[in-house]
Amino acid sequence: MTLAQRPHDQHRPSAPAALGLVRRLGDALAAHAVPYCQWKGSRRPERWLTGAGDIDLLVDRTGLPQLGQVLGALGFKRVEASPGLTLPGTESYFGYDPELTRLVNVHVHYRLVFGRPWTMTYAPPVEAAVLAGASRRFVFRAPAPEHELVLLVLRLALQCTARHTLLRPHAPWLLAAQTTLEQLARDASRSGVVEFLTAQLPSVDVALFDRCQHALEPDRPAWARYSAGRALRARLAPFARRPKPAAVLMALVDRLGSLVGDRRRYGHRLPRGSVVARAAGRRRSGKIHLRECPHGLAHARPGDHARPSRATPAFGADVRGGRRA
Repeated sequence: MTLAQRPHDQHRPSAPAALGLVRRLGDALAAHAVPYCQWKGSRRPERWLTGAGDIDLLVDRTGLPQLGQVLGALGFKRVEASPGLTLPGTESYFGYDPELTRLVNVHVHYRLVFGRPWTMTYAPPVEAAVLAGASRRFVFRAPAPEHELVLLVLRLALQCTARHTLLRPHAPWLLAAQTTLEQLARDASRSGVVEFLTAQLPSVDVALFDRCQHALEPDRPAWARYSAGRALRARLAPFARRPKPAAVLMALVDRLGSLVGDRRRYGHRLPRGSVVARAAGRRRSGKIHLRECPHGLAHARPGDHARPSRATPAFGADVRGGRRA
């Protein structure tokens, strides 16, 4: 299978109407003038409107009071990740919409960080420029097309490591991104891309950006993507941060456990007085799927953990013992 076939994009469903909790969240953020934008995934509403995908919001720290009011009023609950399994400057919240079969998962980013907690991460200081150029599109505010294109190309190119090149030369995440890359390439102005790179990321010159963007195109060889990603990682080295040993160890244990059929996953701890449901999905993806939600979320006891598993018990289960509350 080649990138040109792009099975994920050929039958992409049209975006459903923006109703329910997600729409109310977008309206409330606008009403409270929260300085934010949906820094990634804004062009795939068919995923985050239904709970199939996460909502990643970049928020200026000055908007913390307003953001807390909005999320609290809509019933979102913050979850605390296991030690080492969260990116710096990131918080996660779950919200319940009775019209959806999944929880709405919102990731709040106070810093733009590329990478995963158990890998090398990169945090170039471009947050202010991205927020300043954002405008509302459909439900949420989104970055300017030029900014969004640069962020997407950098994020994908950084993932093109030797491991991914050898083991998954046609990775699903790269296949799924092709339509968004094409849309942004059409919408973004060349002058805007050059201006953003020159002012905010001088270590990434235009030639290197073009090289990374072309390497992500369909039918480009895997070695070209790896070579471009390696050059980009070298340029962004001043903004790099090594993973914590605990995160690497937990990721390794999780991977080994999945290979031998161990269904346990490290989860998220909820603060005292929060709500929780035992749910399905992999810890890494952050997805939670629901089987039945007759009465909303059940109240958790102090110290309870939300441990995603492959089987999906009903809402109201005791998360520690797997029993009905």
